[in-house]
Amino acid sequence: MRKHCIVDESALRRRISELREIGPRRGVAEFLKTFVFDAPEGDSRAAETVIRALCAGRSSSWNGVFRKRLKKKSPCPARMQAIIKECLDNPLSESIQDCRIASTDVVSRMREPASTGTLEIYDKGELAFGPACREFLAKLHDLERQETPIDLTVHFKSEIVYVHGLALLAAWCDRFAARVTLKANHAKTQRYLEETGYRRALEDHVAIDEAVYDGVHVVALTRIDPEDQRAANRIEIVAGRIVDLFGRHMKIDNLQREALIVTFAELVENVYRHAKSRYLGYVMAQAFPKARRLHIVVADTGIGIQRSFRESETQ
Repeated sequence: MRKHCIVDESALRRRISELREIGPRRGVAEFLKTFVFDAPEGDSRAAETVIRALCAGRSSSWNGVFRKRLKKKSPCPARMQAIIKECLDNPLSESIQDCRIASTDVVSRMREPASTGTLEIYDKGELAFGPACREFLAKLHDLERQETPIDLTVHFKSEIVYVHGLALLAAWCDRFAARVTLKANHAKTQRYLEETGYRRALEDHVAIDEAVYDGVHVVALTRIDPEDQRAANRIEIVAGRIVDLFGRHMKIDNLQREALIVTFAELVENVYRHAKSRYLGYVMAQAFPKARRLHIVVADTGIGIQRSFRESETQ
């Protein structure tokens, strides 16, 4: 029997997004006035998650507003004062080079594992297309039957990995995993996980500067946050990076470039417009010059294409 953690993450992500739109001054007052605890044993954890998510980042203006609130004569109940003080005095470790901690990362970092699990990948085909990939998806579905979130160990035993399965796994982990540990038998796979930013994103729960990890043949693991208020600009940037990869391996003129950007932007935009998920989606791409192929994957844990079409037909 599967159960999720005490804190309703979907509700918290929605609340964090709403408060960010309001802004720090009104947002702090609104949070303290209307915050409803999800369960007796989960209330402190939920409050802490929201505060830490709002205050994520060294330059966050939320920190100062929360501190000012504590200095008032009657700032809020004593229990909430203690939670706020703990969050401000002991922030989550800040980002390291080429990374930052976003609010979505805070929600993931605050998860308490409900079970442990291991995912072993023996065949490179599991991370590609076809029957072997269905076996990979079946393994993920089996893990979902456990209590979530899961303290997950992923063991890559194949020498080659493909972006298709890697992006799917990243999206799955963002929704169902508390902690992720990546192991690889082969040095080639180990390097690939490092060089594409994959290990940093999954193990450290940080938002990497993806472009820094782009290579001649790869567009690094790129997160798509449905709550990102700069979505339009973000979509164009991601699409441009994919087209740059395309252009490294064949000649394209300006008109072709513009057409490709529109095409790839449409694919990425689906995560924002149709997935109906508050969890991260991921994009990744890999060029295979000798085979003259370009693999592009956009993965999320939303409602899926089929259901999206059905719902659009009824509207």
